Amino acid sequence: MSFSSDGYYLASASQDNTVALWEVFSGNKIYTFIDPQLQVNVVKFSPNGKILASGSNDKNIYVWQINEKLFVDYYFSDELEDKVSTLNFSAEKIRTKVNRILKKERKRNQKKLKK
Repeated sequence: MSFSSDGYYLASASQDNTVALWEVFSGNKIYTFIDPQLQVNVVKFSPNGKILASGSNDKNIYVWQINEKLFVDYYFSDELEDKVSTLNFSAEKIRTKVNRILKKERKRNQKKLKK
C-alpha cells in the first residue's frame, strides 16, 4: 500500500493483477488500474502524488497518471532475478520522468483535440 503525499489517496496492490485507488476520507474505491501481466506486489506514489507506479511478478514496472487515470509507461528490468518487490522514486529522476510523461500526454491530448 502507498499513500499519496497529500493523504487524499491510498493505492493498494492485489494478486488479481490490479491496483486499486481509494479515496482515504470516504473509504470509496474510485478506480482500478489493471496490470496487464501478473500479480502486483508493490505500489508507490511519486513525491508530487501525480504518478503511481506498480511492480509485478513479471519484472515490469507500470506507471499511471493519477488525475487522468491513464497508463503512461512501463519499464522492464531483465537485470532483476525475480519479481519487483520494492519501488522508490529519486526526486531528481522522477521529476524529469514526470515532466516527460506529462509533456507526452499533453501532446497526445492536443492531437486528439485537433482531429
